[in-house]
Amino acid sequence: MATVNLNVVFITIETTRGPVAPGWTQGNLSGVITQTNRVWQQAGIRFVVKQTSSQSVQMPGTSSSAVIDNAGFFFLQSHVAPQGRITVGLVNQVAGSATAGLATVGGRFTLQPHRGIAQNYKPLVLAHELGHILRLAHVTSSSMSPRERLAATSNLMTPGIIRANPVLTRPQIATAKASATRRRAPMRRSR
Repeated sequence: MATVNLNVVFITIETTRGPVAPGWTQGNLSGVITQTNRVWQQAGIRFVVKQTSSQSVQMPGTSSSAVIDNAGFFFLQSHVAPQGRITVGLVNQVAGSATAGLATVGGRFTLQPHRGIAQNYKPLVLAHELGHILRLAHVTSSSMSPRERLAATSNLMTPGIIRANPVLTRPQIATAKASATRRRAPMRRSR
């Protein structure tokens, strides 16, 4: 099984009205990662939190809340995420009613909100965003047959649909495994 290290940052957004903390704890993070790994077990990939930290960030143009939009995401990506690491940023809320998380395909930074989605959906949103980090794009229905569209509703990478037991196709698993192998945690030498 490929093990991929995660760097998790609890991001407090400094606004003109004061700091807005994410409201996450180490305890609920552990539960989310465990459930996220259940989704990725089908691909033989396991995510491990290797480092947690807290960071206070003054966002440009943030006046009264910690709602992150695309501009804020790219700001955090460049100011919070170290090169070469997958960083999961935990914030209060992602802008847009249909947006529950953000990541770039093949990137190093994924963002998971505290508010805006139900607690039991958070592991699935994180699993989806980590799929982007492992070079998986959205599954779109524009060129699919009706049968393929039906199958896509249970796929992890279909945007806007959260299923209890999402699946990945064989090509998706192959792509994610190849990417995870490149990002694999260093093996410890046995003595």
